[in-house]
Amino acid sequence: MVSDVFDDPKTTFGIDIGYDSLKVIQLKKSGKSFNIRSINSIPLPAGLVSKDGISDPEKISTALREAMNTARPNKVTSDFVITSLPEFQVFSKIITLPKLKFSDMEKSIQFEAAELFPIPPEELYLDWQILYEKKPADKESLSTIQTNTEKINEKTDEKTPKPDDKTTDETIKEENIKPDQAETINSNTLAEILIVAAPKKIVESYQQAIGSTGLELAVLETKAISSARAVLEPNTKDCLVLVDIGADNTSISIINDGILRFTGTANCGGNAVNQALAGQENLPNDIKEKKKI
Repeated sequence: MVSDVFDDPKTTFGIDIGYDSLKVIQLKKSGKSFNIRSINSIPLPAGLVSKDGISDPEKISTALREAMNTARPNKVTSDFVITSLPEFQVFSKIITLPKLKFSDMEKSIQFEAAELFPIPPEELYLDWQILYEKKPADKESLSTIQTNTEKINEKTDEKTPKPDDKTTDETIKEENIKPDQAETINSNTLAEILIVAAPKKIVESYQQAIGSTGLELAVLETKAISSARAVLEPNTKDCLVLVDIGADNTSISIINDGILRFTGTANCGGNAVNQALAGQENLPNDIKEKKKI
């Protein structure tokens, strides 16, 4: 939860590494709310961030240190970073499985990931979270799922490599399943599970860029999840569409009953609007910016 992360205002700060800018923000707690302690945005040279990650970690590191030192009204003082990966750099999928022991659930999810994602499991950092538990509509459907899960477990023992638990915990942060809860088998319960996977080369490029600055990456999550948590009211039940317009891409997320159900990316963003407005030479730059917004 946000309150856990920011109880000490000097513990962490957030960064957003975009196509054309790098933004930093540090909050401070004031009663039950949070105020901005430090904020800044500086431009980035083109091509430093792509679908393959960060191409030049040293340049990002230099830009990050500059953004921290020139932030207003105060410099950023924390050494621990919270950041997110844009949706076009990660894979997300919701699956349904019977509620199993934690170890059996882990095996089943590893097998599912090998089938769902176009990158071999050994090249991915994987994390998962139980979103919702429900009783099945009929016993026949539950029996079918349980039979399939038994087959998955048999194949998983032979084919699926064990995940690097230490690295996964340090890179992609989601709500953890409590072992004492997960160890209990309830054969009448189905679990909806969000699986999030990121290519190791992308995650490691972020780790290198942040580590070169002398900082530590404390939390790395998906941008859709962090954006939804930031802008939605707690316990929101409505079905909503969240649109995040970046420089080169626009991310679209569908949230229903507080659960992220779908994410997608359109290859069009603010730069396309700038190019369209560039043809209107009679307009001053400030007017173009207002028209874009």
